[in-house]
Amino acid sequence: MKIKKDFVLRRVLGTLMVMPLGEQSHKLSGMMTLTESGAILWEKLEQGCDMDTLTRALTDEYDVTEARARADAEKFVEKLTQLGCLDTD
Repeated sequence: MKIKKDFVLRRVLGTLMVMPLGEQSHKLSGMMTLTESGAILWEKLEQGCDMDTLTRALTDEYDVTEARARADAEKFVEKLTQLGCLDTD
């Protein structure tokens, strides 16, 4: 999985914002805000990764079980997929 090239993550006045660019800005109006944990996952997805990598990123950063981290990562990926932010090939 990988974030499509037409989305960027920026910190604006302390808020983590995902902004669509180009054609994506016509498909997804507005911006998304992310939590710090969402930004960790986003940055991994920018590089391209799998669910195991996302799960590990959360367990490395937070005191959570692997099952909880995987469930949270899966929910995040599902939402990004629904919004059209991910290439899943």
